[in-house]
Amino acid sequence: SEDTYKTGFVDLFSKTVSIVKVARYSEARPEIKESKELRTIKNFLYFAVAPLPEISDSNGKTIVKWCELTYSFMPGEHFVAEVEFDRFGRAVKEGFRF
Repeated sequence: SEDTYKTGFVDLFSKTVSIVKVARYSEARPEIKESKELRTIKNFLYFAVAPLPEISDSNGKTIVKWCELTYSFMPGEHFVAEVEFDRFGRAVKEGFRF
C-alpha cells in the first residue's frame, strides 16, 4: 500500500502468503531527506524498485541505510546503500554494496 511494505513468501501450490516483515516508509527524519541528495543514494534509488530507509543512532552518529526489499529473501544484505552522519548532521561516509 502507500507507505507500508510487506515482505514474505508466496506458495503457489498451497496458494498461501506468509508475511515475514511489515515496514513503514517514512521520511520524518531530516537525515533521510538529506541522504537522498547525495550521489551514492541517488544512484541507488535510480535502480531500486522497492527502497526502504532504516535509521539508527549510536555514539553521536546517525546511519541511514537504504535497503532494496526485492532482495530481502536472500540471506545477508544485498543491494544496500549507507550514509553516516556526524553529530552535526554532516554526511561523513557513504557507501554501496551489491
